[in-house]
Amino acid sequence: MRTILRKIEGSSLAISIIISTIIFILCFTLILINYSNRQIETISFIDYRQQKNIESATNLILSDTQVFRSQQEEKMFLFNEDSIHIRKSLWGIFQSGCVSVVNGRYSKHRAFLYGLALPEYMRGCIYLADHQRSLSLVGSTKLNGDLYTSLAGVKAGYINQRGFEYTTLVNGAIRKSDAFLPSINNAAIEYLNDLTDTSKLKPDGKGLPDILNVKFIDPAFHFGKSGPIRIVENKLQGHIIIQSDSLIEVESTSELKSIILVAPTIIFRPGFRGNIQAFATNHLVVGDNCQFSYPSSLVLLKKTKSENQNSILIGENCRISGFVLSLCQKDDQIKSYVEIANKTEIQGVVYVNGYLNLNADINGTVLTDYFIHKTKTATYENHLVDVEVNRNNLSEHFLGSYLFNLKELRQIVQWLE
Repeated sequence: MRTILRKIEGSSLAISIIISTIIFILCFTLILINYSNRQIETISFIDYRQQKNIESATNLILSDTQVFRSQQEEKMFLFNEDSIHIRKSLWGIFQSGCVSVVNGRYSKHRAFLYGLALPEYMRGCIYLADHQRSLSLVGSTKLNGDLYTSLAGVKAGYINQRGFEYTTLVNGAIRKSDAFLPSINNAAIEYLNDLTDTSKLKPDGKGLPDILNVKFIDPAFHFGKSGPIRIVENKLQGHIIIQSDSLIEVESTSELKSIILVAPTIIFRPGFRGNIQAFATNHLVVGDNCQFSYPSSLVLLKKTKSENQNSILIGENCRISGFVLSLCQKDDQIKSYVEIANKTEIQGVVYVNGYLNLNADINGTVLTDYFIHKTKTATYENHLVDVEVNRNNLSEHFLGSYLFNLKELRQIVQWLE
């Protein structure tokens, strides 16, 4: 019996190897695609779960109505193996919340400032403490919103033979005010006293960085100096406190965002633009053409034993969105002095324990012990001349501070980096 052997051509073997290689590559690709899809699904699920935990932790912070002077931290470990770190603290006149959700190499972070709706007494255009004196309106003064004043009420006034130009004094209801302005809560005053206490200042041997961005999930960067601090071309943003025991001077060439400035005297040179919170005890001066974006705050805090009158002076053509506050003890006989110049516009709240020389327009609410108006020859008490205070022009989404209100649920004021 004869066996027939057939010769296999080399090209056929090569073709078989190529086909096998292609099949292997296709199979490997399919396996890799399947693995990648599963990884993407896993990562997406972890991301979704961590986002939900971030939202829950945020709501937990906002539901807490307490005000803690010191930083509060809390850690939670969930059944889904996520660990949650919550940090709450005071940041100026607002509260700050930071949330971190971590699971192995996956993490999410969120930081924000939060506040509360303005209290009922700030839903009017003016709250003038009852010192048994009437309020006089002169010229083109317009008041839109409820007016809180003494039983002496409001009337048309005259200065230099010029009277009130309109027939309606107030576009709103006239209500009775109390003998003192609505008080600030004690926890806030204690915190602000601590914040402005230069005896606790720890000078930094290094100079102020030219560029610095500190995220709020990280510890605050605290720069202190004994002596004046000039902020000229510095770019500073985030979780930063700058403190001097004498003077902080801010030039228009600087770029500041979300930081806190603390000094006995703070001066903003003309043309400055930024988003800051400034806390002074002696003098706070804002030059012409400055702009402060929401939620900025300019705060003057008079120390209990101070026998000198401290002041806020705000120049012309400024734009301020936030708060201008001057705080002192109710029984202080000297009180503070605040002057806001012509053509300036404030969107928010002006609160003055003392004397307010108002020449600007306010889209919001003004609370003060006394209005004064100065001419070249005389000073008039409780006179408003050629100004507009319009509570209706303040956005319903504008949020206040824990200084004034502790009852409402907290809401997000600003998302932080």
